[in-house]
Amino acid sequence: MSYIYGALYISNNVAPTTLLVADTFYSIQTGWVAGFTSGTTLNATDGTIVSNVTGEFTIICSLTINTIADTLQFQVFKNGLPLPECTELITAGPNAATYIYPITISGVVSLQANIDVLDIRVTSLNASLITQVVVVQYANFQIFSLFDAQSTGATGFQGSGSQGPQGSPGPTGSIGPQGIQGIQGIT
Repeated sequence: MSYIYGALYISNNVAPTTLLVADTFYSIQTGWVAGFTSGTTLNATDGTIVSNVTGEFTIICSLTINTIADTLQFQVFKNGLPLPECTELITAGPNAATYIYPITISGVVSLQANIDVLDIRVTSLNASLITQVVVVQYANFQIFSLFDAQSTGATGFQGSGSQGPQGSPGPTGSIGPQGIQGIQGIT
């Protein structure tokens, strides 16, 4: 078995992600640091993870944010398209400016090796508010999967050849024992 994983993290970030237009997703690109990796490619500058292996992966993203925005949607994207099963909505409360919001997004996704790119994005769902600011103070964005090394190889060459000769008949079996003699019938 092989363990494939990759993780990006954010620690003590104060740089904001600015949301200029409602219902438009913005990549969270500030403060990412590459963590542990095996079988993945991490890009801390863009906040992206790419698997070097094709298969099914579990995604977990935990974020701690500060915002004064009203309603936000966080979502995992694959190749620029949202993954519907990997989303989280939050609505800020009355103490929005001072409250820290924990967010967790998780799901399972199929990835093609060295093709599919994953990232985390956020949007404001409140069209009446113009510019929104979100500070992702802490985050852990990771993917992982277990692979059976025996099942990942290609099928080998299938040989061909002529059919072998037919075998000779087997020996005759021995004669069985004689049965019991019957009783004479009525005359």
